[in-house]
Amino acid sequence: MAETQIQKIIRTADEVAFTSAKEADQLGFMSKCFIQATLPHSDPGDVPLWGRKNGNYSLTIQPHYVFDKNGKPKNIGVPYGSLPRLILAWVNAEVVKTKSSELVLGKSLSDFMEKIGLDSATGGKNGSITRLKSQAMKLFSAKMSLTYDGPEKLAISNTVLADYAEYFWDPIHPEQQSLWHSRVVLSAKFFEILSAAPVPLDWRVLKAVKRSPMALDLYMWLSYRMYYLDKPQKIRWEALAQQFGSEYERLIDFKRKMRTHYKKINAIWQSLNVNLDSDDSVEIRPSRLLIKPKS
Repeated sequence: MAETQIQKIIRTADEVAFTSAKEADQLGFMSKCFIQATLPHSDPGDVPLWGRKNGNYSLTIQPHYVFDKNGKPKNIGVPYGSLPRLILAWVNAEVVKTKSSELVLGKSLSDFMEKIGLDSATGGKNGSITRLKSQAMKLFSAKMSLTYDGPEKLAISNTVLADYAEYFWDPIHPEQQSLWHSRVVLSAKFFEILSAAPVPLDWRVLKAVKRSPMALDLYMWLSYRMYYLDKPQKIRWEALAQQFGSEYERLIDFKRKMRTHYKKINAIWQSLNVNLDSDDSVEIRPSRLLIKPKS
């Protein structure tokens, strides 16, 4: 019988309480660039450019184009949802571990799916294999611009994520091993971005809340903020909505979703001290970290 999300949350809370991410070999990472301004939660559609702004920082994404069977350029779309977030977390963790820009995804599709918390046994039935291949293509072929436009500094970084990528994956038999490894060669600039002080994460938490891109974003953001938070800080709901959920037309809907996802994360990360009860702002308070910083 498949494990329910509530059962998964409870099991993950027990695992996290008794075994560190490093001891469990479940240490992940994410660049703060994709925490300060996140990917879209849902499909933005056939758009030539998509972006997110958070204060002085902004992220813009240009999707890749291919020619269709009629010889017309086709927009393959912007990466969105949980899958590109999980892929990025895995890529960032591999960069930290291997110190290499060439990453081996695995000799089989099921091998890679297991690494990012997906079940290859049901992948064909629920369409996750098709979505994974589609989102991986959108992510690794996209062009991104990261911009910081502050009162005393302007910084712009334009990059493609990968210089080269190849997959030898059989969607019909995901466990089938290929003679060649599937791999991605990251661009020099993207490798530099991922190597610059990434935020440590616990893969067990990512896998427990993987159904929701907002829950993933919230866990990553809290992990990032708690690392340097030394006193309580209030953040207006409007600012959080701009950073996390600009797709929501009504602020009340964003608040409801955020509170629901926080309860899941707090059930695992029980030392979190965040107050979301106010209608005006969210107060985050210094909390014990799930992953201890290096001395």
